[in-house]
Order: sequence, then C-alpha cells, then structure tokens
Amino acid sequence: MEKLADVIAQNGPDKNWDEETLAQQRQIEEEVATAQPFVGEKQPLTALQAEYNERESGEFLGKAKELQGRYPYWRRIRGDGNCFYRAVAFAHCERYLRRTDPAWKEHLESFRLLAIGWKDRLLKMGYPTMTTEDFCDVFCDIIKQLEQDDASEEKLLKIFNTQGESEYIVVFMRLVTGGYLLENEATYSGFVDGDRTMKQYVEQEINPMNRECDHLCIIALTKALDIPIRIEYMDRSQAPAGGWHHDFTLEEGQEPAIYFLYRPGHYDILYPKTVVAKEAS
Repeated sequence: MEKLADVIAQNGPDKNWDEETLAQQRQIEEEVATAQPFVGEKQPLTALQAEYNERESGEFLGKAKELQGRYPYWRRIRGDGNCFYRAVAFAHCERYLRRTDPAWKEHLESFRLLAIGWKDRLLKMGYPTMTTEDFCDVFCDIIKQLEQDDASEEKLLKIFNTQGESEYIVVFMRLVTGGYLLENEATYSGFVDGDRTMKQYVEQEINPMNRECDHLCIIALTKALDIPIRIEYMDRSQAPAGGWHHDFTLEEGQEPAIYFLYRPGHYDILYPKTVVAKEAS
C-alpha cells in the first residue's frame, strides 16, 4: 500500500495522485459496501447487545447493557481502518444540524475558519499546494453546507456515504492529524515507538488510508480541531489507565462534545441521553 507522502513526493503537486492512491482502496471497499455503508443510520443500542451472549462474551454483554442506560442510540461506522477519522468528522458535523445552541452559526463559522487555517498551516509545512487545497476545500465546502436551511441528517449521510467525498473527508482528517504532530514534534516525539522520527511515524501510521489510529492519533486530531471527546471502551484493558471510558479534552474538567464506542480495532458513534433529550425538545 503506497502512502500519501510517498505518492506526493513521487508525482508532485500537478499529479492527480489522490485518485491513484485511493483507487487502491476501492476494490476492498466495494466488496463490503453493500453490507455496510461508510456511516450507518442511527439505531437503538439494543442492537449492540444482540451481538453478544453471556457464555462467550459476558464482559462485553455487561458493558453493552450498562451503556444502554446512558446512551439510548448509536451509529455504526464501516470498519475499514478509517473509522475513527470518519466518525469524528461525521459526529462533529452532525452537531450543527441540531440547532440547539443559539450561537451555533458562530461556532460553525469558527470551525470553518479553523479548517481553512489548517490548509495554510499544511502548505507552510511543505505539503503540495494543489492536492492539499483540494482536500481542505472539499471539507470546508461541506462545513458551509451545514448552515443552509435545508441541511439535514439525510443530506449529511449522503455526503459521507458518497465514495469520493467520504474519502476526501478522511484524507483531510489524516492530514490535520499528521500536521498537528509535526508542528508539535518536540512535545510528542517521546510517544513514538520503534525508534522512529515523527516524520516517519506520520508517513507510516497516519498518511496511509485504512491504517487504524492509535492513542497518539486521537490526541492529535482532537487537539488539532479543538473537539473534546469521550471514548467508551468495551474492554477496560484497552482504556488508557484502566476504567471504562476516557476523555480526550482540551482542558481539565471540560465536558465532551461527541462520544464514541471502542471495540478492539473499531470505533462507532454514541448518543448520550442529554443529546437525545435536546433533540426531542
């Protein structure tokens, strides 16, 4: 699997390298597309319980039952290695459809400006102009669509389940994640394993499509986009410092804005009771 950085270096900014790189993923994705969309419909969390039984997976079943008391609904994300990046992008965009915050337009514009700012930051770091602008511009255009009067969950799902746009969103999220770590190499280089430089880590673990994210990627993406999140873990041994959940926040005591379920190697979106109650009011 060629990496984004390798393709950029070999072909330069004028090469339509993004299509060539992403084409390598399409055959695999097409095989599972009919079985699972990139982003599924919201459904009751009881569907999660149905996947486990007491004898073979008692701990997971117990966690699923416990989660139902706090998260009435969830949304499946395709398990293709891009699930965390896609889940964060969709869940954050979806927040602006609820219109529950009187200042939602101001917050949405701030988020759009943040995304535009990342385009400039990536270009200053040496990312190729044409391709970087394409990925960033597509994402910013999606943000802009969220402020329209006819914006809806149905339209957002269509965007995220359209092959080209969905891939562009994931690549943008990966670029931002890698860019943040390269900007803050002095802070995070000690967390890179395998005697690798930060540049090597970004090229090997973040740039390739379908490469699963790790703890460091989660920290970088949430900080890069200023999004506090909570991850619920089916297996507490997977949670940082133990426990059932972990908050990735920008400051101590901050409430999460979006919520996710982690099962080994995969992330889905969770909807807490507080969010469901606001949507119903």
